[in-house]
Amino acid sequence: MDNNLNQIFKYIFVGIFNTIFGIGLYTVVILIFGEAHYLLWGFICNIIAITQAFLFYKFFVFKTKGNYLAEYLRTYITNGTSMLTGLIMMYVLVSLLKISAIYANIIVTGITIIINFFMHKGFTFKKN
Repeated sequence: MDNNLNQIFKYIFVGIFNTIFGIGLYTVVILIFGEAHYLLWGFICNIIAITQAFLFYKFFVFKTKGNYLAEYLRTYITNGTSMLTGLIMMYVLVSLLKISAIYANIIVTGITIIINFFMHKGFTFKKN
């Protein structure tokens, strides 16, 4: 199988796991603590999910041998950009459009998955 195609399949597989993990974590936190501070919980859950995603992308999908700290920081630039964009979308969906925080999180996650693949491939784990 072509290496790029194999990488895409691995990204999809890991992405499904990361998505379930991130949505599940956020859902559990919202169910326990309520929606009053949904943006704060979104921020905290994103930090946990970004770290988990970094480990899977580095060792399973992109298999880079680069500097751990540099790649981890680039992961935060990539995912941090997505997180901030996602939090803005969450605000619009929840506060302005009155969609449940849990459903809004699922919508936002779907949008950011696509953006993140290209950002990780071209920036975070770019092979020199």
